[in-house]
Order: sequence, then C-alpha cells, then structure tokens
Amino acid sequence: MALKDKVFKFLFKDYYLFWVTGFSVGMVLGSRYPFSYRAIVFEALFMGILLLAEFLTAYAIIYPDKNRALPVKAPLNKEKLFLLFIIPFIIFMVLGHGVLSAYGQNRNSGRFGLVLKDKNINSEDIIVEGRIASHPGSGNGYLYFYLEADKLYIRDKNQKLLSFPDLGEKINIRSSGGYKGQFARDEYIRIRGSLSMGGYRDSGPEQGNLVVNTDPSLMEKINADNWNGIYFSLRKRIYDCLKNTYYLSLDFTSASLSEAIILGNRNNIPQYLLNNFKKAGIYHLFAISGLHLSFFMSFIYFLFRRLRPSWLLFIVIVLFLAAYNFLVGNRASMIRASLGVLLVLAAGSWKREYSPKIILYFSYMVMLVLDPSFFYDPGFWLSFGAMAAIVFIYPALIEISGRTGNSLRQKRNLMARIALVSFSIQLFLFPVLVYYFGEVSIAAFALNAVVLPVFYILLFILITSSGLAILWPPLGGLALKPGQIFFNIILKIINFTGGYDFYIIKLEDLTIGHIAAYYIILLALLALLAGAARRIRAVGKTGS
Repeated sequence: MALKDKVFKFLFKDYYLFWVTGFSVGMVLGSRYPFSYRAIVFEALFMGILLLAEFLTAYAIIYPDKNRALPVKAPLNKEKLFLLFIIPFIIFMVLGHGVLSAYGQNRNSGRFGLVLKDKNINSEDIIVEGRIASHPGSGNGYLYFYLEADKLYIRDKNQKLLSFPDLGEKINIRSSGGYKGQFARDEYIRIRGSLSMGGYRDSGPEQGNLVVNTDPSLMEKINADNWNGIYFSLRKRIYDCLKNTYYLSLDFTSASLSEAIILGNRNNIPQYLLNNFKKAGIYHLFAISGLHLSFFMSFIYFLFRRLRPSWLLFIVIVLFLAAYNFLVGNRASMIRASLGVLLVLAAGSWKREYSPKIILYFSYMVMLVLDPSFFYDPGFWLSFGAMAAIVFIYPALIEISGRTGNSLRQKRNLMARIALVSFSIQLFLFPVLVYYFGEVSIAAFALNAVVLPVFYILLFILITSSGLAILWPPLGGLALKPGQIFFNIILKIINFTGGYDFYIIKLEDLTIGHIAAYYIILLALLALLAGAARRIRAVGKTGS
C-alpha cells in the first residue's frame, strides 16, 4: 500500500479527530485574536452558510439514489474529502473561535464592567454582598477567591447611593493580608473595597479580569437572605463533616492531601509538598477523575445491583454524579469523567457500541462550549491529556510490543499494564507539563510505577471512610486510621526525591506550535512502528 493510501486510510478512520482539531485551532485563534460582538455575529452567519453547504453536499451525494450511503468506506474522491474534512474542519474552527471570542467579551461585561467604565460612578468605594464561590487561596501576600455577588452598592459623583439587588454575577476578590482559614467556601460575606482590573486564577493575579480590592478589616460574614443559601449551607455541612474527619484522624499533611484527593481542594497542602509532587511527576494524583469514579461506581453497583428495573440503577448513578460534582465544585477532571461514565452507561442501556475516542471528543467540545474558562485551566488539559494517552498511546504501545502486548492484555499482568499506562500518560503529557510548569521529571515513570499501587490502596481507604463519615463521623475516622500508613510511604518517597534536582529537565519558551509538532511527530512515529510490528508478525506467521 502506497504512503498516500495509508495516510488517507488513517484520515478516513479518524476523521472526527480532525473535527476536534479544527475546533481546537479555532479556540487558540480566539484566545489570541478575539472578535468583537458584531464580528461574532457575522462569524455565526458564516458558520450557518457552511452548515448549509455541508447539508447540500451530503444531499447531492445521497440523492437521487436513495439507497446510496455516505461514502465513508468508499475510495478517496473529492466529494468525500469535501464532506468529511474540509467543510467540517472550517465549521468547527469557526465555532471554537466564536466561543472563546464571546467568552472574552463577556468576561468583563455585566454590572461590574459598566461600573468601572462609567465615569460618573465612584468605583473606588463599593460594597458587594454574596457567597464565596471558591476555596480561598493565598499568594504574594494576598488572599484570593471568587465571590458570587448578590447585591452591589455604589455611589455616583454626587454621593447618591445606588443599589443593585439580585445581581447574580461572579467577581474576583483580592484581600491584602488575611489567611486561608479566615473564610471558607459557601460562606456569605459583605465586602467594601475598590473595583479595578486584574483578577486571579489559582496561580495568582491575572490581568484582564475585574477584581474588588479590599483587606480583612473591610470584610464581614453575614447571613444568607435567599433560597440558594439553603442547599449551599447543606454542601458546606457535608464538606466540613468530611474535612473534620480527615484532620481529626490524620496528621495535618496527610489530612490536607485527603482533602485534595477526595474534595478537590489543594489550597491547604504546604507549598513545598506541592512542588515535590510536581517535581516527581505525580501531581495528577490530586485530580478527581475516572479512577475515583471507578471506585464509586463499584460501591454503587454492589449496593444497588439487585435494583429493578435496571434504569433505576442509572438514575441512582446520575444522582450520585450530580451530588458529587456539586460537592467538589466546578472541576474539569471530575466533569470529564462524569460525562464519560454517563455516555458509556447510556450506550449500554440502549445496547449500542461506544467508542472511547468519540466519548473523548464529545466531552472535550461540550465542556469547552458550555464553559470556555476551562481553556485556561491546566487541570482540564492534564485530565484530557491523560485520557488521550490511554485512548491513543497505550493501544499503540500494546501493538508495538507484540507478544508482550498480548500477555499484557491478560488480567494477571495488572502491574505491568499499570506501568505501561503510566508510561503512556507521561509520554503524552510531556509538553503539557513543560508548558505549564516549565519543567518535567525524567524519573516520573519510575516514581509512578512505585507510587500508584500504594495510591490505589489509599484511595480505596479514603473513599470507604468518607462514605462512612457521612453516615457517622467516628466510624469514618476509625476506618481512615490505616490510611496514615500509606500516606507515610508516599510522603517518604516524595520528600526523598524532592531533595534532588538532577532528574528534572527545565525548558522555557515552549509554544503551542512546539506542542502541536510534538504530537504530530509522536503519533506518526507510533503509527509507523505499529505498522512495522504488524508486518513483522505477518511475515512470521507466513514463514511458520
């Protein structure tokens, strides 16, 4: 088979990948060259024209012969290339650009944006009331968190008081001084301060977002005066119940790690320890993802496996996923894993086959369309990168390894499969880690192979004890006690490796272009090696 035919075979086998690539290219362009609202409208019209062209092209291919199917499996021709690649690629690229452009326009709009732009309003002295919508974090001498503002009080140049109830907007809060334990998520507070540009993300200040600047003396806790306070108060009680169980049953460091692993809050982990986890290449353990849900799904299935009809079990799982997502907050890895679980269960209920690739593509685009802020979230890219490694890299490595790969498919080789999955993830995430952290550990594969088996046992203990703690905290604390042993093992490994830097590769100025080139070369190399391995096995069978 000629090289051209091989390339086209790959293209027509995974044409959805190119749709997602078009969407990603559009998102990157939208982050760098955003359009105004007026241009976004024309962009939407252009996308509508492209959709019409796609429909007319498909109609011309199928009709007038009604029995003619779409030529997905037919030989290469212009109409197929046009229908499956060119038009969809442009459509999704326009969609991605429009989504991120609209997000950029909306980020600083709303009432707070109007207040800052209005020269007749005194933005240096405002009062805002609302709910703390994120776990407070600290950095550079400031306390940071998001506030879901319910009420806003401002004064015009004539000192006339203006009030805006039922606001429903999120705003960044930056307090000089203060400490993380002073306020907690879901508490209602009143803040007096000044409005300016320059918000924050997890790493600290970020230019381009609106922020209320204040200090601890100008912040006070208040009671919620709306119905939302009821279920957010319930969430806070459950969260505090689990958090108190961790801190009463374990030492502080282990408890802070438990809070990160189960509840998704890394703000209480000592900074030196976070740096050691990053250096070791196992920072991904803090991501609430499919591994967590696999344990939870096993428990749910064990408890409700006799439930009939079977769709009631599906309802139970949906309710659990909704409740757990609500408890941990807007976490990219958790939402991605939940979408994957629901799509797999839905396919099983409808007795339909499912493709992990399609689920990955669909979850990726849905999450970015519904919440474009994930585009700037490192956790989003690490989570999807890890899944992409399992979907693309791991099968290729199994194919390349030949007989060894066949033995790895057997259940008794669990540890070997874990090691190969870990290697696949490290290979795929290499440029992502360098892009966000500026360094990568060459010992990450070995450390993951050592730490992951211990972590799996620890995660089982944490999930079991957390479920018991909700029912009865003393019982949960008792079940959590053995976890201290496994925490000590992991911490000794991490703290030992954290004292050395010889296995750390530091790289700077890595661009999106470099990352794209890395993945193109990696996938092409794996495809060539897998093809060569298949040919060698075919020759061996022929010779025998």
